[in-house]
Amino acid sequence: MSQKKNDRVAILYLSYDGLMEPLGQSQVFQYLRELASTGSYDITVLSYEKKADWQNVARRRAVKEQVRAAGLRWVPLRYHKRPTAPATAYDTFLGILVGSFLCWTRGIRIVHARSYVASVVALALKWAFGTRFVFDMRGFWADERVDAGIWRPRSALYRATKWFEQHFLEHADVVVSLSRAGIEEMRKFPYLRDRQPAFEFIPTCANLEMFQVPARPTVANATLTIGYVGTAIGWYVFEPTAVAFKRILEFQPATRFLILNRDEHDYIRAELRRQGIPEAAVEIKAVEHRDVPREMARMDATVFFIKPVFSKKASAPTKLGELLGCG
Repeated sequence: MSQKKNDRVAILYLSYDGLMEPLGQSQVFQYLRELASTGSYDITVLSYEKKADWQNVARRRAVKEQVRAAGLRWVPLRYHKRPTAPATAYDTFLGILVGSFLCWTRGIRIVHARSYVASVVALALKWAFGTRFVFDMRGFWADERVDAGIWRPRSALYRATKWFEQHFLEHADVVVSLSRAGIEEMRKFPYLRDRQPAFEFIPTCANLEMFQVPARPTVANATLTIGYVGTAIGWYVFEPTAVAFKRILEFQPATRFLILNRDEHDYIRAELRRQGIPEAAVEIKAVEHRDVPREMARMDATVFFIKPVFSKKASAPTKLGELLGCG
């Protein structure tokens, strides 16, 4: 017998990543769709959508229908990028206002916050409404910003974010980490010695109904296709990838490179030119998340490099599980 609607646990899921982004599709929607399908949870998703994504009316309608069909409720807010601190403060304030309305009208019992900005909202709601707070940290965000060269070490933004991180860890009912190594690092934090939160290890997911080993015949002397998926900046370093492409070409001159990337095509082309890789050997394209498995099926192997830095101890590359699912 299915659970009565008013018996379902009311959950507010907060994500500073948009549901219309590939990351929102793979790492937010896929989880929540499965949870909603159990009939045990009444889930409202509050996300921050980028302007360029929101202006794609056809895509917006498709995501709305996708969310509705999954039995989820979607409350999209506009994401503001600049100036950084005031824009983020505004987004946070608006999130608290809208989140408060949802807690009041929907009887929210659990607030699941994806990463740090969303957790500021969640902590405010916990103090105001007594909701349980799940801190889904996604990695050591402040340290990731430093390691990616976005923030300066010991800058005001870094110190403020670490202050918030401490409060999230001290007041969360549950802390979700993408890696066991991240949990071990947090257990060593001096301020958690006397009060260890409940830690849960939940790595990034891959929908194996989408990401499957392609059914294609083996062709003798077929052209080798090497792939690259995702961002090429920050803690992913593209320069050694370009060097690897160059070395592969030296041994297999007919090799082709297929790169799936949204916004960094000019940078990628510049790095490839610097290594002397001919443009004819490379295909760079941006695709919707639903089309990524089809493109991965064209790849024989993939290459990517991550900076060996402290912050990455608490992270897990989303694309790894998806690539493994494709064989």
